[in-house]
Amino acid sequence: MDDELTSKEFLPDITIQDFPLRNKSLYSRIRRRKWTNETSGKVITRNWIV
Repeated sequence: MDDELTSKEFLPDITIQDFPLRNKSLYSRIRRRKWTNETSGKVITRNWIV
């Protein structure tokens, strides 16, 4: 399936907090993007919040 995807815009940033080593907090800022499938017209995003 060779669908053509086009980047359209960014969604609001999200910040994820983690404690990876020695109980020190780590904050990761995620910039999410919207993509449009030019074949079907559907908008594709990824949900990082679990």
